Amino acid sequence: GIACRGFDAWALCLLGYPDQAIKIMDEALRLAERQAHPFSLAFAFHFESIVHQFCRDPQLTEERAEAEIALSKEQGFPLFVAGGTAFKGWALVAKGEVKEGISQLRWGIDAWQYTGAELARSYWLILLAETYETTGQIENGLSTVAEAFSAMNKKGEHFYEAELHRIKGDLLLHYPNAELEAESSFQRAIDVARDQDMKMFELRAVISLSRFLKKNGKRLQAQHLLGEIHDRFTEGFDTPDVTDAKTLLNE
Repeated sequence: GIACRGFDAWALCLLGYPDQAIKIMDEALRLAERQAHPFSLAFAFHFESIVHQFCRDPQLTEERAEAEIALSKEQGFPLFVAGGTAFKGWALVAKGEVKEGISQLRWGIDAWQYTGAELARSYWLILLAETYETTGQIENGLSTVAEAFSAMNKKGEHFYEAELHRIKGDLLLHYPNAELEAESSFQRAIDVARDQDMKMFELRAVISLSRFLKKNGKRLQAQHLLGEIHDRFTEGFDTPDVTDAKTLLNE
């Protein structure tokens, strides 16, 4: 029941229903606490961290990650120690503690792989690449994106592909002669997200493309693209992604 709720919440979040996702993860956590089964509780903390990270909530991501780390160290669950540490690192960077955050994120990624785990590697790497982009480490970001693409293709793990293309586009915009390649990356991200019905990732990619179009004088095209995807959301209006879309539309 806990695992099913966790994966259900993950899917709902990507489909564009973050409020429902958070509600279902709260149910999973309550169920895990009632059962007093440590591994199930660590699993619930891990998936709560995933959902809150998808929703770009660093405070709740950090809280769940710390609970995941503490329980997993006590019980000897190295995979969840690694995952929790990576989530905490992402949250710290989002809160402005860049150096410590990147250190913990990189440690978590390495520790995850050290256990022998291969799944979700592209997800962890793109969190790191996005962190590099926001802190101006562009070459590190692009090399991390390339590594993430390699991990994705090696395992056929395409759930995070749209984000890979989007972050690649954001990184390329830091180079003056790469605007066309960046725009192509944004469009590819939108196409992949639409094919996979991942409305949350489609919104993020459209925001990046709309900012690019607005900067280049194509305001009406940007407004049309952004208005269409924004109007398809029926919840999650307090999440940073939907808020960013609304702010950009108003501009």
